[in-house]
Amino acid sequence: MEKLDFTLIDQIPKSSNFTLLEDIFQDLKILSPSFYRSYGFHPKYEEYIRKLLHNRLKMNVEYICDTTTKTAIPKEEDILNYIVYRHHKAILWMLDDKYTDINHVDLTDACIVSSFKVKDICDELKIPCKVCQIHPGYDHTARLFGLCGFHYFTIITINNKNYLIDCTYKQFFKKANCLLEEIGVPLTCAPSPGIFMQQTETRQRVANKILKDGWIELTEETLKDYCDGFTLSFRNGLYYEQFNDNSFTTSYTYEDYMRFLEGKDNQINHEPIECLGPLKKVLKKPISLK
Repeated sequence: MEKLDFTLIDQIPKSSNFTLLEDIFQDLKILSPSFYRSYGFHPKYEEYIRKLLHNRLKMNVEYICDTTTKTAIPKEEDILNYIVYRHHKAILWMLDDKYTDINHVDLTDACIVSSFKVKDICDELKIPCKVCQIHPGYDHTARLFGLCGFHYFTIITINNKNYLIDCTYKQFFKKANCLLEEIGVPLTCAPSPGIFMQQTETRQRVANKILKDGWIELTEETLKDYCDGFTLSFRNGLYYEQFNDNSFTTSYTYEDYMRFLEGKDNQINHEPIECLGPLKKVLKKPISLK
């Protein structure tokens, strides 16, 4: 029976000599038959293999090719797109696979479920997320539309930047609900926010970004533009008759809207309540705001 040199394998972890390891493997293929019987391998051979494999674990870590992996921190937009993707998958799942494309889903009145689903995803990812609510006139006690007309969205924070996520925003862009001629019709209010978002270039850019991606960076400008669409949709025809203002703009600032959203102020404190919500009287003459 050949003799196994245990001192040789003791050199492996000290030298991390891969050539030595190769030589030992080659020698074992030649020597191993002399340690084999019909009942198995000699205990010495088994001990040798165990020690060889144990010592191999102690060798310096080297690789046979370049294994460098990309370790860059994900960009904010990658994280935001992932959150929106997870949201869409969850909504489709809740619909029992009735749809395979979120673009085919009517998301009207789904803002509550949508926003809290976004929050669940953010909580899972340890991303700060706040669910926000826009009440008609920014005052829930006024109930301008009864118990209806409110909208939910979320604000999340990534790398000290705030982002607005609104995955059901397209509900405000339905053609039938975006006709300016509705303004001034008694017992109706105004068209949906979508038509007002089309009235200025900056509001249109904000709307297009949210509709396409489901999110937008929250800045003073984008929050004002986003909220202006809702603010204008809360005004009825009497506002335009009383103030003779067909500009489809507001004087509210970012700071104003933050106070509105925090419940510290509201639109009703700045505009006559009879000019907000459904029009409850007949105007002096029909108006056209196209």
